[in-house]
Amino acid sequence: AAVVLRDFLVPLVVGREFDHPGDVGRAMRRVRGHAMAKAAVENAVWASEAERDGMPLWQKLGGTRQQIVCGVSIGIKDTVEDLLDTIARELAAGYQRIKVKIKPGWDLTVLERIRQKFPDIALTADANSAYTLEDTGHLRAFDSFHLMMLEQPLWHDDIYLHARLQRALRTPICLDESIHHVRDAEQAIEIGACRILNIKLGRVGGFSSAQAVHEAAWRAGIPVWCGGMLESGVGRAANIALSTL
Repeated sequence: AAVVLRDFLVPLVVGREFDHPGDVGRAMRRVRGHAMAKAAVENAVWASEAERDGMPLWQKLGGTRQQIVCGVSIGIKDTVEDLLDTIARELAAGYQRIKVKIKPGWDLTVLERIRQKFPDIALTADANSAYTLEDTGHLRAFDSFHLMMLEQPLWHDDIYLHARLQRALRTPICLDESIHHVRDAEQAIEIGACRILNIKLGRVGGFSSAQAVHEAAWRAGIPVWCGGMLESGVGRAANIALSTL
């Protein structure tokens, strides 16, 4: 990302005048890919303009919420007991949604134990592409756990097969890694590949792209949420601003 920023993206932006921060993103389109590097540039411009205009970044983006509901993602633990203890600590800390990572061999029994101890929490399972369409029967058993969503169960670059899987499940599928821009979101919505979308600023290339995905989902009545990507505090602040939409 540093090389792409230095040699390609920053020269397209520095020294030029733009009417809107979104124009910065459009100026970088001639470089294919490198969404995280593009997000770094465009998001900095959004933040700078908000500071110049004397307003919070969330208001500059068109946010409407004074507070956001925050969840936490918990990785695979050595034992189920360790996982249950971690969930208890995070709930005590105030997190209102719990997302647990799953994989074959660490799924049904784990989710059953969680539901036994925490029957009413907002619970999500994140598969990180650990399953295939041949696992449809197995994944159908997830319906009994009343999950908020099953995140990215199939291939990281797939949309079509997720539509086939979603038709077989009551549990809402959330697409994450498959969504890189508004065209992906529109395709996923059109063919019924998911019922929820995860918008990550780095993955979609910055605020303007995230806004476009948000608007496409809003028009279709599809809920969205903002996921994290191991950002620094500066990056987390951008996520919070986006989440106010």
